[in-house]
Amino acid sequence: MLIDGEIEITTSLGDTRRFKGGDVLLLEDTEGKGHRTKNIIPVRRKSLFITL
Repeated sequence: MLIDGEIEITTSLGDTRRFKGGDVLLLEDTEGKGHRTKNIIPVRRKSLFITL
């Protein structure tokens, strides 16, 4: 869960999505080349990670 801020995530396949504070992300692909995360708003953001 992204607590605050705004980020853009680009997958290894080139898909890009934006997320803002309050959005919940379910990350199912935990292997492979990975992804690229970029802060959209130039502030330190807070995130909550829960392993299922």
